[in-house]
Amino acid sequence: MPSVKLPGFPLGSRVKGVDGDGDGTVVVTVMGTPSTWHPYTWKNGTAKQLPVLAGAANAQVTEISNGYVIGDALDSDFHSTAVLWNKDGKVTALPNGDSTTAINSQGLILGSNKKLVSGLWQLTTDVGAAPSDGRVYTLGDDGTPAGAKALAGTTYPRFPAVWRCG
Repeated sequence: MPSVKLPGFPLGSRVKGVDGDGDGTVVVTVMGTPSTWHPYTWKNGTAKQLPVLAGAANAQVTEISNGYVIGDALDSDFHSTAVLWNKDGKVTALPNGDSTTAINSQGLILGSNKKLVSGLWQLTTDVGAAPSDGRVYTLGDDGTPAGAKALAGTTYPRFPAVWRCG
């Protein structure tokens, strides 16, 4: 597939990460220099910079789903805080959140908390820990965590896994 240059981003910028939503909206982390990262949405030829969390120097996007964007606000030393941009573009820190990994269409967010333990948020509400007996990488739209897990009593190799939450 050929690459396409998206208009509307600052001249000389580089892209760090990209994800797309079902309506054609693309989220992009634009790097102006190695130490300046700015989150954007792009749709129908128009780029729109998302606000950075108050007190943060930079931000990066992780994913978009159903109009909600997740990512990480970064201080000047690049310590992160997990954030959510709502459908209106308002940014909110996730309670006790360090970083984000995935969001499903129901607004369930996977990430890490400040103790670097996998956590789950329902939009901006902390709903607890993700399964800890493996590595969770993504969430199904039904909330099913998926990732990799080693056999009992071992660390490696890891095999594809899904967890059933009851």
